[in-house]
Amino acid sequence: MPVLEAQTTQLIIPLRDLKSVRPHSAAMCKERRVNVHYGLCGHVVLLPEELIQCEDKKCKFSPMHPANCPDCRRTCWQYRQFPETFDVHKREEYCPTCAGQLPGHRR
Repeated sequence: MPVLEAQTTQLIIPLRDLKSVRPHSAAMCKERRVNVHYGLCGHVVLLPEELIQCEDKKCKFSPMHPANCPDCRRTCWQYRQFPETFDVHKREEYCPTCAGQLPGHRR
C-alpha cells in the first residue's frame, strides 16, 4: 500500500480563479480548504471544505473505482491525501460581517 507523507500546499490565488484550480490527474481524492484574508479588517473567513475527487480506478474514493473491486484493500488507495490549503487575500475589502456594519451598506 502506498505511504503518504504529511505536506501542506499553500498558495495565494485570487478567489475568482479558484474554481479553475484542479488537482493533477495522478493525485488521489482530497479535501480543499480555502482561507479568505480580508485586508481592511484583518479577519480570515474559512470557506466550507470541498471534496476533490480523482479519476483513479485504484482509489477507493474515486467515482471511477469499480464497486466490485477484487482485493481492494491490498491493491487500492485506502486513504485520502492530505488536504490542500489555499489562502486568498482580499487586501482592499472588509469581511462580510464588518462590511454589513458599515453605514449605508445593505446586506
